[in-house]
Amino acid sequence: MSASRIENTVIKLAVFRPWFAILLCLSIFGLGTHGLSKLEFANDIRVFFSDKNPDKLTLDAFERQFAPNKKAVVAVRVKRGHIFEPHNMAAIATIVDRAWQLPYIRKVEAITNFPDSDADGDFISVHDFVPNPYDSDAQTLLELKARAQDRIEIRDSIINDRADMTLISIVYVDEALFPQMTLEEISQSLYALVDQADAEFANLEFYVSGSVALNAAFVDASVGDMSTLVPLALVALFTVLYLALANLSAVLLIGLAMLGSAMAGLSWLALNGLALNVGTAMTPLVILCICAASAIHFLTTVLRHRVQTSQTGLLRRRMWVIAALRENFWAISFSIATTALGFAAMNFSVSPPYQQLGSAVAIGLIFSWLLVIFVLPALISLGALRGRLRKTPLQRLCELLSPNLFKHGPAAAVVLALLSAASLAGLAKLVVADDFLTYFDQSHRFRRDSDVIEQNLTGMRIVSFALNTDADGGVYDPAFLREADAFLSWLRQQPEVTSVKSVIDTLKRLNLNMHGDDPAFDRLPDSSEQAAQFMFLYEMSLTNGDDLSEQITLDQSAMQFTVLLRDLDTAQVREFSASTEAWLAKNTLHISTAPTGVLSVFANITLRDSLAMMGGTLLALVLISICMMVALGDMKIGLISLIPNLVPALVGFAIWGLTVGDLTLASSVVVCITFGIVVDDTIHFLMGYQRLRKAGLSANAAAQSNLRTVGAGLIATTLALVAGFVVMSASSFAVNADLGAMTAITLVVALLADLILLPTILRCFDRGSAQCELQPDSVESVLTGNVTTDGMSIRESI
Repeated sequence: MSASRIENTVIKLAVFRPWFAILLCLSIFGLGTHGLSKLEFANDIRVFFSDKNPDKLTLDAFERQFAPNKKAVVAVRVKRGHIFEPHNMAAIATIVDRAWQLPYIRKVEAITNFPDSDADGDFISVHDFVPNPYDSDAQTLLELKARAQDRIEIRDSIINDRADMTLISIVYVDEALFPQMTLEEISQSLYALVDQADAEFANLEFYVSGSVALNAAFVDASVGDMSTLVPLALVALFTVLYLALANLSAVLLIGLAMLGSAMAGLSWLALNGLALNVGTAMTPLVILCICAASAIHFLTTVLRHRVQTSQTGLLRRRMWVIAALRENFWAISFSIATTALGFAAMNFSVSPPYQQLGSAVAIGLIFSWLLVIFVLPALISLGALRGRLRKTPLQRLCELLSPNLFKHGPAAAVVLALLSAASLAGLAKLVVADDFLTYFDQSHRFRRDSDVIEQNLTGMRIVSFALNTDADGGVYDPAFLREADAFLSWLRQQPEVTSVKSVIDTLKRLNLNMHGDDPAFDRLPDSSEQAAQFMFLYEMSLTNGDDLSEQITLDQSAMQFTVLLRDLDTAQVREFSASTEAWLAKNTLHISTAPTGVLSVFANITLRDSLAMMGGTLLALVLISICMMVALGDMKIGLISLIPNLVPALVGFAIWGLTVGDLTLASSVVVCITFGIVVDDTIHFLMGYQRLRKAGLSANAAAQSNLRTVGAGLIATTLALVAGFVVMSASSFAVNADLGAMTAITLVVALLADLILLPTILRCFDRGSAQCELQPDSVESVLTGNVTTDGMSIRESI
C-alpha cells in the first residue's frame, strides 16, 4: 500500500468513522483499568540484578553456602554520658529483649549478649559480654567498657571509640521458609519498636539501617515518586500546554491521550506480572511527557488552521483535521516509532527495571499513536475543540523569531557550535561511579540514619569474602588458617575498612582460653585437631539462637569474612576489590576469592550496564537513522538530520561531566532515551521543510517559512518534555533524578540545535534548484495539500 493510500485510509477512519475512534479509546481505558488493579510494588533492592548477571550469580552461590542475611541494625546513641552506665545499659537490654519478640526473628546481636569466653579449668566458659545488664554496678560496667574498647571484634563494629553509640543487629529468618513474611510487616514492627523506645528513654537516640530499612526506603521512594512527582508533573505539563496553546479544550484533549497512553504502559507491566519498583515508577511520567509531545504537534496545526478559516461547522472541523493529519501523520508516526525504538533498546540493559521501563514506555507510545492519530481527530471532528479563535502565544513568537533567526542564524549557529565543541572537554571528567546508599536524598530516614551511623560508629557498606578450601573440615588446616589470618590483618590495615568480622578472632580467643588465658597464646591453634575441638566446644556452649552458620559452612569447608567499608562510591569499591584480589594472588597459595555481596554487585552493575548499552545504543542509532532516511526519502537530508540528533546527547553528557562528573546507573540508558526523543522535533522540522522544497521554495525560504508553521510545535513539545523531566529530576531517588536532569539538559540542547543549527546547515548544504520564492502567507496551501471545504470534495480528495 502506498504512503498516500495509508494516509487516506487513516483519515477516513479518524474523521468519518468516529465510532471506531470512540470504541478504540474505551478499549484502551478498559485495558488500562484492568491492568492497574493488578499493580504491586517490588520491595527488594535486588530488582536491579538480572538472573544472568555474573555478579548476582556469585552472590547467589555465596548465600547458598552461608545463611542469607536479612538484617536490620538499630544504632543507639547516648545524649549524655556513655553506653556503659547502669541506666543506659539496662535500657539497651530492654530493647534487645523486645527485639526478640518481633516477628520472624532468627537472632539479635548486641553488646549485652555478645558471646564472650573465659578459661574455666580445662573447659571454656561462654557467656554474655554483659552478664547482668539490668543490675550491673557502675564499676563493673566501667571494666567491661575498657575490655570492649580493647576487643577488635567489638570496637568500631558494636561500639564506637567514645562508647556513646552501640549497634543492635536484628537478623531475620530466611523468607523462603516463611512465604507469608512481608517487608511491610517486619518494617512496621521494627519502627514501632524504635518509636516506643524513643518515647520511653529520653537519654537515647535511635537510628535504623540495614537491608530491611534499605528495602523499605526503595518502596517509599517508588510510592513517593508515583504519588507526588506524577501529579506534580501533570500540573507542570498542563500549565505549559495551556500557556502554549491558550485553549483549554485542546489541553484537555491532550490530557485524554496522555492518560490513556500511561494507563496502557502500566497495564502492560501488570499483565506481564511485573511489579512496579523504584526504577519503573517513572513509567507513567515518561509516557505522559512523550505522548504530550506528539499530541502538541497535531493540536498546534489544528489550531493554526482553525484561526485561518475563522469559521466553524462540521465541514470546517473536518477540514482542519484532514489538513493537520496530512501535515503531521507521517511525522508523528515516524517520531513515535523512533522514540519507541530508543526505549526498546533499553532491553540491552543488564538491569531489569530499565528493561521493563523501556518496554512499558514503548507499549505506551504505540497506544499514544492510536489515540493521537484516531481518537483526537474524531473528537475534534465531533466538535470537542472549542474556545476563541486566536493565534497561540507560541505561534506569534515564531512569527517574530522566524525573520530574526533567518537573519542572524549563521552567526548564532557558529556560536552554538563553538560552545558545544568547548563543552566536550567535560566528557573527559566523566567517571562511572555511584553509591547505592546515597541513591536516597536526606528526605529519607534511611539515608539520614545511615549517615549518622557511618559518621559515628562503623561503615555501612558491606562486602563479603567466601574463603573456600574444597575439603570437609578444611577451614581448620593450619596453612589455610595462617593465610586467612594474614589476609585478615591486611584488611584491617586498609584505610577504607572500619571493621572485619571473622571466626579467626574466635579461634584465637579460644586458644587463649584453653591455655589459661595466657596472653602468649593469643594466636591460632597449632593443629587442625585443636582448632576443630576448640570450635566444637564453643558451639556447644552457645546460647539459644546463636550459631556460626554465617561464618563457617556446615561441612567446615569454607569461612566468611564480612568487611565493613566507610564512604566509598562504586569506583572505589572496584579499586578495593582489585587490590584484595591482587594481594591474595601475591601472598597466598590456598585462598583464591573475590568480594561479593549487594555492594559488590552494585559496584559493577553501572559499568556492566554501560558496556551492554553500547550495543543497544548502536543498534538504536542504526535503526533510528534508517527510519529517518526512509521518512525523509533523501539520503543527504537523512545524513544531515544526524547532526542535530547526535550533538545534543554528546553535549548533554559533556555538561554533566562539567557540573557533576559521576555517572550513575541511569546514565547508561540516557543516550537511547534522548536520541529517540530528540528525533521527534527533527522529523517534524525536516518533513515540513521538504514539503516546501518540493513545492518549489529555495532552501532559505523553506527554512524560514517552516519555522513559522512548525516552530510553535517544536517549542511547545520541548517545553512540555523539559517540564516533565525537570519534575522527574526532583525525585528523592538519585537514579531517577539523574535520568530526569540529564534528559532535560539534552532536550534543551536539541531544541537549540533544531532552531539554530539545523536551518543553517540546510541553507549551506541543500543547494537544490528552487522554482519560486513564496511569501509566508502563501505557504499554507502547500502544507495543507489544498484541502477543499466542500463536504463532497473532502471525501473525494481521500
